[in-house]
Amino acid sequence: MTRTAETRGAILPLHDIGNTVEAGSTDTEFIPAGAIHDLQQIRDDYSPEELQELADRIPIIETDNGMRFELVHPVTVARFSTDALLIDFLNEHARYYKYDFDASTLHEIPQYNGTRNIRVSGHRRGRAVAMKAYQEGVDIENVVISSTIMYNPTFWEARRKQFIENTFSSVKPSEDARAMKREYLYRWDQEPSDLVGRATEIYRIKQIAEFMGFSFKKVDDGLLYSTIPESIRQYESNGLSYSAIVMLARLRKAYANKQLPDGTNKHTLKEADEKMQDYFRSQILNRLRGARSSSVTTAIEAKLAEVTKEVPFIAEELFKMDIDSSRKASRAQIERQIVDAASLALMQGLASESPTDRKRIADAIIALNERLQELAASGLVQLPQTTIDDGTISLFEEG
Repeated sequence: MTRTAETRGAILPLHDIGNTVEAGSTDTEFIPAGAIHDLQQIRDDYSPEELQELADRIPIIETDNGMRFELVHPVTVARFSTDALLIDFLNEHARYYKYDFDASTLHEIPQYNGTRNIRVSGHRRGRAVAMKAYQEGVDIENVVISSTIMYNPTFWEARRKQFIENTFSSVKPSEDARAMKREYLYRWDQEPSDLVGRATEIYRIKQIAEFMGFSFKKVDDGLLYSTIPESIRQYESNGLSYSAIVMLARLRKAYANKQLPDGTNKHTLKEADEKMQDYFRSQILNRLRGARSSSVTTAIEAKLAEVTKEVPFIAEELFKMDIDSSRKASRAQIERQIVDAASLALMQGLASESPTDRKRIADAIIALNERLQELAASGLVQLPQTTIDDGTISLFEEG
């Protein structure tokens, strides 16, 4: 039997388990603070001011046995029943964070009741509790922390838990971007780059977005941010906003996408990067002195519009095209865009055995064809015919 309960205006399904309904973790216990081992994790920026604020918000409750720190949310701990399982976990952790793991150092991780425990989430809470204990004159060795236990998790499961928890925390966009780049490196053993085709890029962004619990745009922006040189990102603390840095990455991409009349790229990727950095040094750097970040972003947006108005490009949505109606796009340019769009469609859906996927992609290509026919009707371009017949795509029919 399935029931529903109204919670803050939302109707949620509840499933009967005997005579009770379970919500939350059932594996929670108190573990000595010194028995929980910390490893490097996706969040590595801990402001002393923020930790102090969090420590100040932990109430002290007097009990018959002394005092208790009221920790509303327990930390999450990975508990390993065998050293072999822990070593597998640590090997993956080392591969992810790019360091060499030596199994002989396993003894440095403390044991508690015959098991070893690694903190998965709640690193800020753990630090705030330690700060609170120190300020109250309590030895951290005498503190036990409420902990939710994950038994023998894989590194994938623990990493996923960290990402989900961070979506509910106040994390700087730049820190999220670093985590996205690290995830990208771990999965595909290469850094985000304009060298990757757009179809592959979209697939990878979607994979990370789903895994980390972020939107497509947030991951797309984060990966773009991570491709900007540190020589520019260092100005983030001096008036250059995160969004402005992302815009600079889009400007570089626009330079890279500029085409000559024959459809070839006007700039190499290196040249595009140099043009973006030249623009930053000549037009933006001086604006950072006393200028508001919004005016800097507006200036970059204007430059981006100036560059992209000559460039047909495919945006995040499938086959959404922006072509300046004041200029005639050459046949070679349009044909190149049709090939790119159709290739993207094929990679995303036509390889699937699902008739639904095939129909969805076919519909998208039809929509693309209709858009191009509108451009042709306006006299801007001369187009070859794009047809779809019985599921078979013919990009260019000779006519």
